Amino acid sequence: MDYISKQETDTLAEEKKSPSTKFDQLSLNDLSNPPTDEELRRYKDLPSSLLPPIHKREMLKRIYVNRDLKLDRIEFFGFDMDYTIAVYNSPDFEELAYDMVIDRLIALGYPKSIKKLKYDPSFPIRGLFLDKELGNLLKIDSFGNIILCVHGRRTLSSKESTDMYPSMRVPSDDIGKRFYLLNTLFTLPEACLYSDLVEHLEKESNLKLTEEVADEQQQQNSPPLTSLHQNTEGNMAIEGDVSYTNLFQDVREAMDLVHNDGSLKTKVLDDMPRYIKKTNPSVLFDRMRQNGNKVFLLTNSEYYYTNNVMSYLLNDANPNYKSWRDYFGADKPRFFSEGTTIREVDISTGNLMITKVKDRFEQGKVYHGGSLSLVQKLIGAKGSRVLYTGDHIFADIIKSKKTHGWRNLLVVPELQHELQVIVSF
Repeated sequence: MDYISKQETDTLAEEKKSPSTKFDQLSLNDLSNPPTDEELRRYKDLPSSLLPPIHKREMLKRIYVNRDLKLDRIEFFGFDMDYTIAVYNSPDFEELAYDMVIDRLIALGYPKSIKKLKYDPSFPIRGLFLDKELGNLLKIDSFGNIILCVHGRRTLSSKESTDMYPSMRVPSDDIGKRFYLLNTLFTLPEACLYSDLVEHLEKESNLKLTEEVADEQQQQNSPPLTSLHQNTEGNMAIEGDVSYTNLFQDVREAMDLVHNDGSLKTKVLDDMPRYIKKTNPSVLFDRMRQNGNKVFLLTNSEYYYTNNVMSYLLNDANPNYKSWRDYFGADKPRFFSEGTTIREVDISTGNLMITKVKDRFEQGKVYHGGSLSLVQKLIGAKGSRVLYTGDHIFADIIKSKKTHGWRNLLVVPELQHELQVIVSF
């Protein structure tokens, strides 16, 4: 019979109390390759209590996929600018657009009482349908079933909704005709303003909103607000009945005016710290270029606006890049489909040059127009080798995916609130 000393007994007891002792005596690096049976008997992993905490990326900072993507197969990274690289401060930007459209409507004859209306950031969301005939905002599910109906700011009861929509569905044939889809972040102030106008005009104005609408041909032939404004020099006054459809057309055209005439962009450029978040995308772009990838910017904003915004975000961010253009090696909907004539932009004047674009794009230069097919040819890209990031599921994602097989990353800022709700449970 073997006997052990008291010191040996104390040592064994201490080893049982401290599992890390055995691990220290025979670590993973001490094992043979392959390890012997004796080594395996003596070896023990560190207990989980002694391991460092597992790092998990916060839910709000994760990327979610519905299909596997191997980034080592991506050669070209493309980005939209608005709401992707340039993130607008909310609700400041929406409030600006909302107020400017109200001013435009007042100039076109709407009652001055609408000036008191204010943008409510808690009200509109993307993905709503606007019923131009009945003046309602509709929330539907993925099968086209109506799950919520709002008139003005009032949520309609189930009975009221059923009376208006017996099938409680939005017919796919009427999408784009009777039902207008509010599918971009730029439409948030538009959705809020339309509902506010319905609420205000029905309750506080002498105007009467009706469901009577002209037939489709009459609506197409109706004069735009711009020509009406020019003909009357701002003295036109709206009287009598206004249909929900006409109200929609007026709001839609006024919104287009403040975007297309440059007045909204001018306000943004005059105070960019207020309206654009000062992010630092230079780190990401530099990492992509260091990895040998080509990076391109594809936006439907004019050059003067793009140049100012991108300079604000990227110039002086990295001493290795003199200009934002050095990071990068288009009316987007047309670009993704039929395309337009491609021209180089004179960066000193912003004008289009008449010289022919060569057989490839040149580093640091800016181009206007073209089509996706032509760009793929000029940069030598294949569809599956391109990853394009944008915020517009139709103009940015679906067309580039279906037409040319680009891989896509969709920016959905609304998920932040949804994830915060999940985390809170």
